[in-house]
Amino acid sequence: MALIVFLIIMFFLSLKSNGFEVKNEKPMEFPHKAIEISPEMFAVLHCESGLNPSVVGDSGDSIGWAQFQKPTWNDFNKRYGTDLDIYNPEHQLIMMKKMFEDGFAWRWSCARILGIK
Repeated sequence: MALIVFLIIMFFLSLKSNGFEVKNEKPMEFPHKAIEISPEMFAVLHCESGLNPSVVGDSGDSIGWAQFQKPTWNDFNKRYGTDLDIYNPEHQLIMMKKMFEDGFAWRWSCARILGIK
C-alpha cells in the first residue's frame, strides 16, 4: 500500500514539474474540449494510455486513452441511452466521467491498481 501511495505522489509531482498543477479543491479541467475530470480520472487515463487518445492495446481489443473494449462500450452506451463513438476521444471522456460518477471506476484495471473506487 505504501508503494502505491508513493507512486501516486511521484506521479503528481512529475506532472507539476512538467507544467501541470494538480489541485484537489475542484476537478481539474482536461485540455480536450474543457471537459472537467477528477485527478483520479486523470491518473487512470495516464496509467491506461499514457494520455494518448489514439492508442490501441490488448491486441486491438482496447481503444483510445480510456482503453475501452467494445463490449463494455456497447453495454454502457445502451445502459445510458447514448450513441457515443468509441473512437472519439471526447466521447471517451464523457463516457468515462459518467461511469466514474456512477461508481464504475473499478472497470479499469489501473483504477483497481491505484486503489480508486
